[in-house]
Amino acid sequence: MIRIGAQLNGLERTLLNNLNKANTAAAQNALRLSTGKNVNYPSDDPAAFFALSGFETRLKVVNSTLVQVDKASSIAAESQLALDLIRTQIDVIRSTLLEDEDLSLTPTERSDKQLAIDSALQEIDRLSGTEVNGRRILDGSSDFRVSGQLTGQVRSVDVYSLGAPTSLTSAKPAELTYTGSNRAISADANITLTGAFGSATIELTQDQSLQSAAAEINARTSITGIRATASDNELSLESIFNGDAASIAVAVNSGAFGVTGGNGDGTAQGSDGLLASQPSIAGTVLEAATQGSLTYAGAGGLITADASFTLTGATGAASISVTNGETLSEVADRINAQSHATGVLADVDGDDLNLTSINYGTSATVAVVVDSGAFGVTGGNGDGTAQGTNAVAEINGKVISGNQAATAAAITHTELSGQLQGDVDFTLTGDLGSFAFSFNNGDALATLASAINLQSGVTGIAASVSTDGFDLVLESVAQGAGATIDLEVTDGEFDLTVDEEATATSYVAAQQAELIYEGADGRATDAASFDLTGLDGTTSASIVIAAGDTLSSVAQKVNQETLNTGVAARAVGDQLVIYSVEFGTDAFVDLDINSGTFDTTGGDVDLIATGVDQQITVAGQNEVTNLYAVDGNRFYVNDNGNSFTIEFTGGFSGDFQTIRLSDAPTLKFNLSTAIGDITTLALPAATTSRLGGFSGVLADLRTGGLFAGLGGNTSAAIRVVDEALAELTLIEGRVDAFADGAVASSSALLTGLKSTLEDSIDSINEVNEDEESLLLEKNRQLADSVLASLAILSDQRSKIVQLIERMAGLS
Repeated sequence: MIRIGAQLNGLERTLLNNLNKANTAAAQNALRLSTGKNVNYPSDDPAAFFALSGFETRLKVVNSTLVQVDKASSIAAESQLALDLIRTQIDVIRSTLLEDEDLSLTPTERSDKQLAIDSALQEIDRLSGTEVNGRRILDGSSDFRVSGQLTGQVRSVDVYSLGAPTSLTSAKPAELTYTGSNRAISADANITLTGAFGSATIELTQDQSLQSAAAEINARTSITGIRATASDNELSLESIFNGDAASIAVAVNSGAFGVTGGNGDGTAQGSDGLLASQPSIAGTVLEAATQGSLTYAGAGGLITADASFTLTGATGAASISVTNGETLSEVADRINAQSHATGVLADVDGDDLNLTSINYGTSATVAVVVDSGAFGVTGGNGDGTAQGTNAVAEINGKVISGNQAATAAAITHTELSGQLQGDVDFTLTGDLGSFAFSFNNGDALATLASAINLQSGVTGIAASVSTDGFDLVLESVAQGAGATIDLEVTDGEFDLTVDEEATATSYVAAQQAELIYEGADGRATDAASFDLTGLDGTTSASIVIAAGDTLSSVAQKVNQETLNTGVAARAVGDQLVIYSVEFGTDAFVDLDINSGTFDTTGGDVDLIATGVDQQITVAGQNEVTNLYAVDGNRFYVNDNGNSFTIEFTGGFSGDFQTIRLSDAPTLKFNLSTAIGDITTLALPAATTSRLGGFSGVLADLRTGGLFAGLGGNTSAAIRVVDEALAELTLIEGRVDAFADGAVASSSALLTGLKSTLEDSIDSINEVNEDEESLLLEKNRQLADSVLASLAILSDQRSKIVQLIERMAGLS
């Protein structure tokens, strides 16, 4: 009976397990059908659940980002529509003004037209104040915040993007200036220069050229840490390092050598640069931009002859006729009535009729071409044309002088007498090859120029002499950084300065031959006897020293033989420097020891030292147009993530007040799934008080405004409208770039990513309803079968028990 019971219990357990599995599977099939998900719990499929969790999280981020994209798209679309409507109103104003371009309207008609202009201006301000998603975005409230600008210094600032805090000023070197006369030293002087490295004493003589003085100072730059440049009558001394630690000191030992700048006592310190705590604009306008200008000279305030001429400016041309005896004021009015077409204004100053470009800079032009009669003008280029000049400014520590054209390599040699003051030999090497020149004392600079030009086909270098005859200018025929000049002075002296539009790629000053003896405590350490030989000969008697002799006394013994040898000496601390009087490779010092010990450095194994020739290599500069640019008074700056334009007020120069920048009021959107990846939309105001340019703003056309009423104001009003349209185009460009670039690309990218994620989720979690329904039915049938089996098993167990009971006589 025990064996039979065990068999029955094991079968029952198997059936119960199968029943549990069938019910569990059926329940899972039912859950999948009801939820539509293949994986409802981690236990269903741990790997699939983990993958689904990641996909679903990313999909949530994509969907939330798409909400931002849709919002940005809506704002961009509504802004584009508002700007289109504003442009339409400005076009209406321009068309209205053009009806009186020839000044043909009656006063009544002009009044009616002015009402139409006022209405259009009012509509522009209404449109610019329209709210989009609860924000005004075209009234300037969504633009970068600019604070601190003064209208007398800065006309406008437009910010495009902001990055890191900026440098307000760059580190500066220590600087002192000596002013001579006739490009020369004014009086004999013995001076000591002290810089970061140490001190050096220099002997200067009256009438010595400033270039020569600069060369002497630069020959000792490695000793002092001070360099010099000469320009006209100024000799500038500058530390080679920048910052507070940089210093210069000039001590006058004898004679006169007055310097200005620095601390006012012959000393100067550099200064460290300043870093702003936030993006800022600071600096100095070094040179104000100018306008192009020509002048016609009348007589008695009248035109002196009939003439017809074409006046051309930056915006176009107009034909102007004048009559003999006509007043200059009448002509000026006629020219000004065409100023919108030409970009040129006229004014009268006594007997002069001045023609001036409206704008500033090299693109601001004035040209007069006489078609008939006589209308002579002066100024400008001397041929009836004139251009303005661009401003030069230091902005945030960088000097900006506009787009740089490619320049030639150029160096200059100056002789205040116009003649060489000594024999000189040099080798000139250019892009084509080399040629060795030899010139004599007294040769005119024009003679040098002629000889150099005869060999320009060999060297690729041309020469010219300045109008005053003092400067010999050597210039490469080619332009750009690849154009070079190399000049090596092989005999004599030939001081050179680098043209400001060239770059010195290497410079070796002419050096004396030097031997250095190292003593101790300013004295000789051993007894010795030696002879010295130089360019001029050999010592007449051996120089004898004893151990313990001061180095100064040894130098004195050497210097007593200088006339015989061409070799001199000086004591510097524990060193005795024995050097040739002359410079260059011809100069040498030969020391022969007769007895004792006198070890020196600086020469070869035979104790012979030679000098070094002066050599300079300069290169041109490549065209530069991509980082900084300037047009008149407007500077375009893109530096360290900060992109902006700043336009200075016409005629302003000097330091300008620091301008602080902030992006606090701008519209910010997260258009990507990366956290912290923010896209900014900043729009300048499109109001009538903002749209315009150098001539004025649209608000000036409103009744009572500076250019209202048409008639004599029509030309100026058209100029304002054209400038406003140009400004509006820039604003439209910002919106279009945001809509078509940032928003459209983000939308396409995110929509594609959303579709990919949804497909990935579906491939893992999508339920096949037909399959699940069949499995549900199958599992339910299996459960029913198991239940039927359990019922049969229970009935069999009951009958067996009954049989056993009967067999035992128990029933």
